[in-house]
Amino acid sequence: MTTAHQLTSPGLPAPAGASPGPASPALAALRRWRLPQALTACALAWALGAQAELVNQVGVSVTGNADYIFQVCANFACQPAGGNLSTQGDGGIGVSAAQVDFQGGFNNGAAFNAAASLGGGLSSPVLKAKARTHHEHGSHPGYSTDGDYDFNASASAAGVQFYTYTGAVAANYAFTFHVDGVIGGGLANVHAFAGLFDVDHTFGGELPLGVVLTFDVRDFNAVGPFDESFTLQTLLQPGQHFYLSASLSANVGRADYNSGEADAYNTFTTALTGGDASLLSIGFPGGGQVPEPTTLALLATGLGVCGLSGLSRLRRQRRPATPR
Repeated sequence: MTTAHQLTSPGLPAPAGASPGPASPALAALRRWRLPQALTACALAWALGAQAELVNQVGVSVTGNADYIFQVCANFACQPAGGNLSTQGDGGIGVSAAQVDFQGGFNNGAAFNAAASLGGGLSSPVLKAKARTHHEHGSHPGYSTDGDYDFNASASAAGVQFYTYTGAVAANYAFTFHVDGVIGGGLANVHAFAGLFDVDHTFGGELPLGVVLTFDVRDFNAVGPFDESFTLQTLLQPGQHFYLSASLSANVGRADYNSGEADAYNTFTTALTGGDASLLSIGFPGGGQVPEPTTLALLATGLGVCGLSGLSRLRRQRRPATPR
């Protein structure tokens, strides 16, 4: 599934017919840019809880999680066992590289890998994510009968960079993002998000990184390879500050006898394909307040996390169990 959005630049008149909405500045800002209903609902939860200020939120963050369920008979007729295998996180505000890796469970039935860095000429996000599960059959402590192991695994990577346009006149800029990989097996999904956020126009309750200039989302769940690029374009004014945010996630859901792989470890990259790179000043000027490091993953994942709701629905649709 592909979702693309180009939003009117803040500072210009609101789109014709736009309602000012209720008194909440967060809701007014979101409605002003006419985000799709589902995306607005997800973004609003962030907006209402955000105290937006010009703060340094540059950095990278990665997370990974794996868990399992063991059962000796179909459809949970017998008491199952299960639990978390690993939950990891790395990175934070001001961190330029982070990585998490795991392989474990019965017969190494679950694995995740995630890496993020700020690299290249523009020190922009370079993201990797991979998740794998494999159905296994065997013994479990406390059970006299062998049973089935089913696993869930997920990995995510996110990065944020801050830029200032130093040109003397307004200019169009374009950032192109590329992601490729492979989907194998059932309930596997790769999700990629990128967005540009204007820092200079704040309403006191909008998204944590500022007003959305433009963003795009890509979801991949069809079995086989994928390879796709998309471009974000915006008109920058002299002296304008903005954030570039990107996130990538790989997920394999747990279901009876399911094995799958979501592999986007060949990197999700950013390239400047329009505009003069020499007129972009990289990094946050003059320091500033720094939020808790654990908030970076939420900030960088941004609107992109909303796309995972589809995967959640898939996970709830369990496959019929086949008794052994």
